[in-house]
Amino acid sequence: MDRIDQIIDALNQAIPAVPFGRDAMEDDTPEDWGAVELAGADHVIADGRVIDTDWRVNVWMCVSERETGLETDVGEVLAGLADEWYSRWECSERAYLYDIDKVMWHWTIIVPDPLEIPEPEPEPDPDPDPDPEVGGDG
Repeated sequence: MDRIDQIIDALNQAIPAVPFGRDAMEDDTPEDWGAVELAGADHVIADGRVIDTDWRVNVWMCVSERETGLETDVGEVLAGLADEWYSRWECSERAYLYDIDKVMWHWTIIVPDPLEIPEPEPEPDPDPDPDPEVGGDG
């Protein structure tokens, strides 16, 4: 799992009426939809070497709802993740799409490196066998 999946999962859990996917919605795009895409990176350079990376991630939501309720829900999800990651986010734009009578929202969230979420270490066995039997006749 990576942090993009984490954003998608958090948005889908918080806003079940609007399905979010990676990069773009695939076939059978619903009326209202969202997408999360990796857009680029900002590198911190010292002595000519990259010492840290912040990833820019775009979050898009195209919905029939013109009010700001869904925007607030997305903002709460992104604010929670940004707090967890000691990062930042912003609502970059809102546009009314006249030709399809929808509103397109766009946010940017900065995701710290690494993008991959490390797997948690397995829990140690609370009751290890103190005297394992090793083959032989004893």
